[in-house]
Amino acid sequence: MARLGNYMLRDGKVFNPESLEVNAVQHCNLSCRTCSHLSPALAKSEIAPAALFDDLSALACSYTAKNVKILGGEPLLHSNLVGLIEAVRASGVTETVTVCTNGKALPKTTESFWRAVDAVLVSEYPGHELTLEQYEHINDMSATHAVDTRVYRYERFRESYSEIGADDPALVARIFETCKMAHDWQCHTVENGYFYLCPQASFIPKLIPSPLQSNGIRISADEGFAQQLRDYLERDTPLAACGNCLGSAGKLMSHQQMRRSIWRNAQQKPTEELIDWSFLETLTADIHVPDGCTLPVRDSEPLAARVALLRATT
Repeated sequence: MARLGNYMLRDGKVFNPESLEVNAVQHCNLSCRTCSHLSPALAKSEIAPAALFDDLSALACSYTAKNVKILGGEPLLHSNLVGLIEAVRASGVTETVTVCTNGKALPKTTESFWRAVDAVLVSEYPGHELTLEQYEHINDMSATHAVDTRVYRYERFRESYSEIGADDPALVARIFETCKMAHDWQCHTVENGYFYLCPQASFIPKLIPSPLQSNGIRISADEGFAQQLRDYLERDTPLAACGNCLGSAGKLMSHQQMRRSIWRNAQQKPTEELIDWSFLETLTADIHVPDGCTLPVRDSEPLAARVALLRATT
């Protein structure tokens, strides 16, 4: 398999060994203080399976991924999540589909959901844990349908963006260069016909407008798109959204829920006041260091292990 900078080429196509991301909905049933997808500030909306199929089918002519993650917002709020999973699979862009959820609605999912999905990642937050009985039910469904279900425990978040932004181009460049979403985790994102290097490139312009073309590229099945995609992935200059994004270097804080009506207030500060300068230096030396948000760091816990722990402590 040939290489293209940080990426691999498989059968002439860019291959992402991590995950391509799709945001099923913008809205969420929680309002986390530093949600990197900005859900508390965005209107309720969802993506149509047919439109997603068209985008991913065109993209699959030039790009494939080890996995597609369906996120949000909270993806389980989508009115036809099974149809969305089937659209991803039918597009040919991947063979594995994962749903990432806060788990609140997971106990109510149907058999058809468990038959359709390959893996489920649950982000567990303090004060919003499921009960032992709920986890036992989910574990049974996972085992019955051979779904790899894992739990990530989040007790801390990092500041995600600044409404005011940064005036220093050198700082914006450092934030871009040390962004784990773009350059380590390779969280490429597809939304409304565009391909983005990271999810923030699609979400931040919804609050702080900038031209789509300055953040992502229009997906096409045309022959020339393959080279356009490679050039975009290998760019060494920040996107327009990077001027307001904190990348992976935002200040670390305890997880909090905040009222949607005041959610944006905390971000009315310049980038310089929201950056963790020490961690920015750490990332500059080694972008692969853990970000300090998940417990255990950079690892997930199989759901069966979480059920066993809960049984032992209740």
